[in-house]
Amino acid sequence: MEWFRSTQAGGRRINDLVPLSDARALIEAGAYLMIAGRPEALASLPRGNWIGGTTPYVMTERGGCVIANDQVFLTDFSGIGQAEVKVYDCEELELISQDAPRNGFALTIIPFQSRCHERFAAKANTYPTAYLKPVIGWISGFDLTAEDGQALVLDGISGQGHQDRAVVLHVEMPSDFTPIINMINLFEPDDEQTFHFEEVSFSPSHILIDGVRTPFADYIRKRAMEHGRLPLVGGFSGAHINASIYRVHGDTVDLYAPVHPGIPYSFARPVADYAREFRRRFTRFLHHTRIIKHRIPVEVRPKHFEQRRAIAHSATLAGQPVHRFRKRPGEPGLVSRLAPAALRGKRIRQFPIGLRTGT
Repeated sequence: MEWFRSTQAGGRRINDLVPLSDARALIEAGAYLMIAGRPEALASLPRGNWIGGTTPYVMTERGGCVIANDQVFLTDFSGIGQAEVKVYDCEELELISQDAPRNGFALTIIPFQSRCHERFAAKANTYPTAYLKPVIGWISGFDLTAEDGQALVLDGISGQGHQDRAVVLHVEMPSDFTPIINMINLFEPDDEQTFHFEEVSFSPSHILIDGVRTPFADYIRKRAMEHGRLPLVGGFSGAHINASIYRVHGDTVDLYAPVHPGIPYSFARPVADYAREFRRRFTRFLHHTRIIKHRIPVEVRPKHFEQRRAIAHSATLAGQPVHRFRKRPGEPGLVSRLAPAALRGKRIRQFPIGLRTGT
């Protein structure tokens, strides 16, 4: 277990595919973990301080891949701070941000197409503490080649799986760390035509084009977009948030994430080289990372609060990564870096947190 020894010795934090045997060793050592994999693999893990979600699709540093039966994707949060595993039902979702540590974050996994998914997608931005504490996460999924696939989440404390609950790892960080949520979206609207939706929905039947009500399935076929390679891109107060097509069957369109009324949408402009575009945007993101002084951004303007609201909408989009140019539900992968900054003689450190997805 070379990776295990290097981590224990102060090496790089684990955020990768690992054998089931190594995952078991970390759990038994008391590590705080986020785990993704196939249902059988997750069900075989011992109880411990972990949360999990089902999916065969992950994005690693080597690219997108399909998880084997004897592997899981694992992110180790040990050493960051104290953590606690909690489970919430549909009526308790607003407590996720409320229960989050004062200085920390809430890592959340919710099953795809569950009532919790629908409720959180529609209501998360209205919760009283939605903009006060960082909530990140992803939507668990299933093998799209299997019939009657079912997304699950698991809490390691009880070892139980849930079809319609949210599992959360509340991570409290030291006082000299500040968590920052950000995201990188490779897609931009093509500006060919803008349209709106009438209500919050995963399966919208119509769109409004210049006020004219148009069947959404007909419009998708007219634009030859039923392949699902290019998502819808919504403009949320300057932030671009994607909603990808799951399937088009008859007059029905199913999406991986909900659309919202009052938001201008367009189809995305094609991206010629995903890797090159990601590197370009990630480099720009690093160059514009804000310095934190006593937990307050150097420049605080109304746009910061509007962008925070837009990011809250993106919490439901974590299950929309690209795998072989097709959108898949439930592809996890957390990117975490420590960026020290010397401020007025006191070292206040940033802890940027983002979701590694293909959207």
